[in-house]
Amino acid sequence: MLRRVFPVVAIFLLNVSCHRSGSVAEGQALETNPDVSRIEFYQTQYDFRDIVEGERVACTFRYRNTGGGNLIIYHVITSCGCTAPSYSKEPLAPGEEGKIEIVFDSTGRSGKQAKRIEVRTNASEPAVRLSILANVINK
Repeated sequence: MLRRVFPVVAIFLLNVSCHRSGSVAEGQALETNPDVSRIEFYQTQYDFRDIVEGERVACTFRYRNTGGGNLIIYHVITSCGCTAPSYSKEPLAPGEEGKIEIVFDSTGRSGKQAKRIEVRTNASEPAVRLSILANVINK
């Protein structure tokens, strides 16, 4: 029985390991492809520190296309309706810089706040997470 099962298991494991190494090679090809866009943020977190409840505060996340192809931001998704993004949907050529502005409305909030922003693009790393922090003090 073992003599019959062993070749089948060996072929299965060999097939799985070959498939994985093929995936790595494909991923490496994407990384070295000069036509792939890359997004690089100068910072990925912003701390407003102490703000008074009801204040609307804004920050800007600057980024650069460090790849060889045009960079396109498809979506900027926030974790809360109190956080609103503003960004250009126009393609960004290699070497150019762009910005995403985030407005946080602290109305109805209290205490420490941590909000996530997910930026989805056509870059080699298709999703990047940004975050904002604040400590909302009651009036």
